Amino acid sequence: MLIIAHRGASGEYPENTLLAFEQAIEQGADGVELDVQHHPSGELLLIHDRYVNTNHGEVKHYSELSSEQIKKLSLPEKQSVVTLKQALTCIAGRCLVNIELKCMSDNEVEITSLLEHIRKVIGQAVNNSGFSNQQFIISSFNHSLLKHCEEIIPEVSKAALIACNPLNVKSLTDELSLVAINPSIDCLNHSFVKRVHQLDMQVWVYTVDHTLDIEKCRELGVDAIFTNYPRKTRNYLSAI
Repeated sequence: MLIIAHRGASGEYPENTLLAFEQAIEQGADGVELDVQHHPSGELLLIHDRYVNTNHGEVKHYSELSSEQIKKLSLPEKQSVVTLKQALTCIAGRCLVNIELKCMSDNEVEITSLLEHIRKVIGQAVNNSGFSNQQFIISSFNHSLLKHCEEIIPEVSKAALIACNPLNVKSLTDELSLVAINPSIDCLNHSFVKRVHQLDMQVWVYTVDHTLDIEKCRELGVDAIFTNYPRKTRNYLSAI
């Protein structure tokens, strides 16, 4: 069962930062998960939430700030918001990278622009930062985006994020070319894992921090878990 550091080692360090990614690798994570927001400037910024706290105590949608303003936001541990390119340069092919695309748009022009930019950055990482295409997986709750991704970035694997236990898992495979379905731990059960595996796909579960949940995933034969505490999770699995 793979251990994927959720937004890096985010249980101990600021999420989606270079420090969190570096620590995740040092703690033995098999991969890093990170969140990408497509800023109006075209920058691919690593931000989980749509709203951010400014240095002046205000809460604003990330699109209301320039990319330079966002990069200057004060984060703990002297960290800052970084771009996808900066993150991949830091990780440098040392582990898998799950890129979660937060874009929920249904505008084909916007989606195409986002995916073409993602493909360019991944291509640069493969050429310059020690990655192979096989080390990347793109995931999203926006399944329409994943459909476009098949056409624009066919060389990279895709996974569908879900927060439910669907009646018909096969319908996802009929519409999309997926290597995995990534469900919430809250809706995980034996039947779901069995159905996904019968369709030759993997199950990557989020967010798994507590020992009872780790054990549940192991017993059900889950393929990977997203955790905020990669070292603690690795130590627990090694001990059982």
